[in-house]
Amino acid sequence: MLPIQVDQVRALSQSEGLFDHEIADRMGCHRTTVTRCRLRYGIPHTNLANRRDKIQTCKRCGQQDLIYRKDRILKYCGSCRDTIEDERREKKHLRDGNKSKKHSEGMLLTS
Repeated sequence: MLPIQVDQVRALSQSEGLFDHEIADRMGCHRTTVTRCRLRYGIPHTNLANRRDKIQTCKRCGQQDLIYRKDRILKYCGSCRDTIEDERREKKHLRDGNKSKKHSEGMLLTS
């Protein structure tokens, strides 16, 4: 294999946590070619900590994403999470505005 391909096998195996057959599919070669390259150049087995194989489904829009094994599953995707935070801020702003009006009106009545 060419040095560029060896670096690519190392990156896919260690950075993305892909198995030999998945690397072979991406590179367009056979699994045994990837395995021999990994053994010849001292590339360790797949780093499973970097593997994205947990499925996360958003409860709002139903979008499915692959996340790292070490990450916890969240209820919402990033865009839905931002939308929900904006809605919460607006509700809080309206609530705080109503409280300050009631408080100031009450102060005027008692004095």
